[in-house]
Amino acid sequence: MSVIILDKEKGQGLLDHKSFELKHNFAQHPMLQLDSLKKLIEELPRHQVTSSSDDLSLKTDFDAILRDKSRSLNFDEIIPSLMTSKSYIAASGIETHPRYKQLCDEITNEAREVYLKNGRKTSIKGATYWLFIASPNAITPFHFDRFSNFIFQIRGSKELAVFPNFQNNIIDQSLCEQYCDGKSVHTPWNDNLDQFAHKYDFKSGDAVHIPFTSGHYVKNGAEDISISISVFFHTEQTQNWSRILRFNHRLRKRGFLPAKIGENKILDAIKAQLFPLVSIYIRIRNRLA
Repeated sequence: MSVIILDKEKGQGLLDHKSFELKHNFAQHPMLQLDSLKKLIEELPRHQVTSSSDDLSLKTDFDAILRDKSRSLNFDEIIPSLMTSKSYIAASGIETHPRYKQLCDEITNEAREVYLKNGRKTSIKGATYWLFIASPNAITPFHFDRFSNFIFQIRGSKELAVFPNFQNNIIDQSLCEQYCDGKSVHTPWNDNLDQFAHKYDFKSGDAVHIPFTSGHYVKNGAEDISISISVFFHTEQTQNWSRILRFNHRLRKRGFLPAKIGENKILDAIKAQLFPLVSIYIRIRNRLA
């Protein structure tokens, strides 16, 4: 079965900057059905899988949930109870499984075509895949990622709310700086933020582009379990943003108040170019210390 993302011309000028919706044709792919995914999860290394049976809210620390590998994973109990519980299963790096590598490569090539069709010549870099399986009415808390991504709905429905990136009244850039520099963060939520959301009625066969560091949350539909696949990646643009944010975080730790992304484009370009050199210098200095 071929993997196709439809409407590749959509997203002109939006990629990495604003969310938009696409369609895909692989929701019925046999490798993405629940029985096949159950086998995949059982075969993945334990550190790549996490689960929760808690009743999560938009305020829950989602990063802490994903970091917690202490929960027991009895899929013979979790899978049958998905329809009636508030369970959540997340698996990372599914492209590392030999049986799923080709499928993930096909999806990556299709996502790359979206960029090429929109005049973006740089390749998608470092694509990694996450699988999410969750109960009806389950909530994925408000959070952001240090990559751009495409999320594909395979089964069920959800309300997907995506927020503009680099808006300090939504997520302060100091949090983005910390997270992009490898620190754990909890993204604060209050109900007043909802006025800034772009909400998608997300169904099987739908896909949405979520830009770099854009806050988002999910409320699953009531009628069925939700299965979705996300591919996270960098582009030349997001790599530069990541370097700037990491540079700013290290300046901030030393008592400086760095200009935020977008305040000074010339300064942004200098930081993006300097960060790799600064990182090399710090590593050498630490080794010699």
